[in-house]
Amino acid sequence: METRIDKVYVLSIEEPGDFVFQPAGVVIVFENRHFQVYSTSADHNRLRATLHRYAWGDLELGVSHQGTDYRLEDVTEDTARHGWVHAGSTPQILRWLYENNPRQLFFLARFVQSITGLNRK
Repeated sequence: METRIDKVYVLSIEEPGDFVFQPAGVVIVFENRHFQVYSTSADHNRLRATLHRYAWGDLELGVSHQGTDYRLEDVTEDTARHGWVHAGSTPQILRWLYENNPRQLFFLARFVQSITGLNRK
């Protein structure tokens, strides 16, 4: 049986001295409480460390960590409407998110390109 997706989040950050939250990652949380972060390579470890430090509910409300503000936006309902509720739906979720907001979710381009390349073979 395939692992179900519990939550799909867009993770936004507000850097010190900035006044706007900008998307920095997509987080997919599975029913077994494991999660996957999709972001730029440069941000990946920092985002994972922050996600491990705080409870999901706190992150949804917004937290400040080492001068940067972090907030999760739950987009699970939007993805579930498409029937994307299992781990195997991750490529479709990433493609859909990227295609709906390529300017702000630019970091998903490499994942979408690698998925598209795999599907062509």
